[in-house]
Amino acid sequence: MNAAAEAIKAANPSMPVIGFGAGAPVTYKQLELGTSPAVDAIADHPYSNHETPERIPANAADQIKHFGRAYVDERGSFASLIRGFKEESAAHKGPKQIWLTEWGFSTWQPLTEGMFGGFSEDAQAKYILRRFVEGMGWASTCHSFMNSAMNGTTTTKPKTAGASCGGMGSPNLPSMRW
Repeated sequence: MNAAAEAIKAANPSMPVIGFGAGAPVTYKQLELGTSPAVDAIADHPYSNHETPERIPANAADQIKHFGRAYVDERGSFASLIRGFKEESAAHKGPKQIWLTEWGFSTWQPLTEGMFGGFSEDAQAKYILRRFVEGMGWASTCHSFMNSAMNGTTTTKPKTAGASCGGMGSPNLPSMRW
């Protein structure tokens, strides 16, 4: 990542370079190992899966059990995830910006209990707005990009959790409730 970031900046100094994106445990380790000043931002994908937008599907106790340390608070709050990235990055002279490059709330209804809870379109619309509003509190250092604008099926792609996180229906489905 560091070598790629330096090559990109050598070719185009004004091009933003974002890195990481593999989740908090890996990002923290990469920060600890050292990040080139050419890397402008940390990327993360804070999907809430089956939680409300103010939470992520993790908590401190589970993270300590699996990784030996916590990356969020005991409630698994979205704010603690962002705060942790900022603090860890500052401690290791890493990037000051965080880019949430992929997130959303799936309307996909799985047949068995799993990672995605399957929100109604009404809930999805409200949750997307709530996540954007919460992110506005971090606006000076945090950029937020929601996943796919498609919601549901198209003629070429089956309905899946990943294809159902956006805010607009495909041409053969009713519009979202905005």
